[in-house]
Amino acid sequence: MVKSPFSVIVLAAGKGTRMKSSLPKVLHPVAGVPMIQKVIQAAKASGAEEVRVVVGHGETMVRAAIEPLGAVCFRQQQQLGTADAVRSAQPDSMSGIVLILNGDHPLIEVGDIQKIVTDFLASSAHIGVVTVTMDDPGNYGRIVRNQGRVWAIVEAKDATHESRKIKEVNTGIYVLRAETLNEYLPQVKPHNAQSEFYLTDIISLAVEDHRQVEAISAPAHVAKGVNTQAELAEVSKETFRRKIHRLMEDGVIVMDPDKTYVESSVEVGEGSVLFPNVFFKGPN
Repeated sequence: MVKSPFSVIVLAAGKGTRMKSSLPKVLHPVAGVPMIQKVIQAAKASGAEEVRVVVGHGETMVRAAIEPLGAVCFRQQQQLGTADAVRSAQPDSMSGIVLILNGDHPLIEVGDIQKIVTDFLASSAHIGVVTVTMDDPGNYGRIVRNQGRVWAIVEAKDATHESRKIKEVNTGIYVLRAETLNEYLPQVKPHNAQSEFYLTDIISLAVEDHRQVEAISAPAHVAKGVNTQAELAEVSKETFRRKIHRLMEDGVIVMDPDKTYVESSVEVGEGSVLFPNVFFKGPN
């Protein structure tokens, strides 16, 4: 467990247009569990004292899925960017350490969250931005450094040709103290091509004030978000693989791990034998 108390804000208001589905994106199931539930469960199991979820599209359905888990919902009235989404969670009523997560990153695990917060506590940084290095960064925001230190985050759609060559990317996960968040959040302006309020701008604002911004490295799966059905299939496959691996560690005999699917809520007893081409569905 993390030694210092912390709270979590989960961003989950997006429509998910590229999913081409009437179901809100964050409610699409990953191994039998809505992806937003997996994020909240990981946050809770990591020791978060409070989990606030920013909702918008499909609010009623999302609330029904996550409020029983103990999460508190806050509505984002308009889709005006990530900084506006965080502002919707009323961080001015928060104190201590705040971890900002994404509701469409279902591969993040308890150990990942605990390491992120612990690494931030061990640093002297005012803001920690979680980064991953990728061979093909694609549409991820790039981490711009100056003399080795984090200088800014440039969104891919606003990046220059040179910036696009950077392989260290922003996962969209941040950790900072509430007073720092509340100091810089009101200063974010929509100075970009989309006229949106980018949360990434708090990095540049902090750097301008000579505040320390630390990059906290994480494994690649932490950055894996879901925006399309193809990406949903990828994270589902990885989640099934993790489940099978845990079952085998617990003494379950799996004849062909690549052709065996067990949903997250299913329990399998030690010594059980799972044959290929089977799918075990949970009660939900």
